[in-house]
Amino acid sequence: MNTAYSALPVSPAMERAGLLAPWVPEEWAPLLRAVGTSHFSTRDDLPASFNPGALAQEAACGEAPDYVLYGSGGRGMQSNTVNYALVLGPLALFLEQGMGNVYGNAALDVQSIRREWQLADELCAEVARHNWAPGERLVVVASDHSGTLWARLPAALSADEWRTFVGWQSVDSPIADLRPVIHWLAAQRE
Repeated sequence: MNTAYSALPVSPAMERAGLLAPWVPEEWAPLLRAVGTSHFSTRDDLPASFNPGALAQEAACGEAPDYVLYGSGGRGMQSNTVNYALVLGPLALFLEQGMGNVYGNAALDVQSIRREWQLADELCAEVARHNWAPGERLVVVASDHSGTLWARLPAALSADEWRTFVGWQSVDSPIADLRPVIHWLAAQRE
């Protein structure tokens, strides 16, 4: 794991909030570059805005290379969000969390983001403890817009299979929360 989070670049909004970068594989740190004005990634061909559903579909359909993306932005009711995408081997993780929005509490938002990033580290460790078949992938979308859902896919899906896929696990909560994903995956090992 990369522990030199403070050496990685962050967006101005993240810096003002006192947020360090999320986990990035150490060998990828030199490959990070600015994407627009507020994101950093190891990938060049990303869309202009962070859309976790579209990025998850790309990963589930086997069209995404391994990469990391993080930064701040916003859309819809969440005018300020912090985003983190990690596609690494069998894991495709997409986090989108509100930060300092008009009806929110900025200090609590930052605590929540730090907690989820810590849980993302734990999820990476749990994924590493499993045996994965070639092409198998765990896709996780955790968003303060739509809650948390995940699926362990046996192989890449076609676009049609993605639209009709019914094997999602979810949490009855409107916020991003990786704890149920970690518990579910750990139970798969037992």
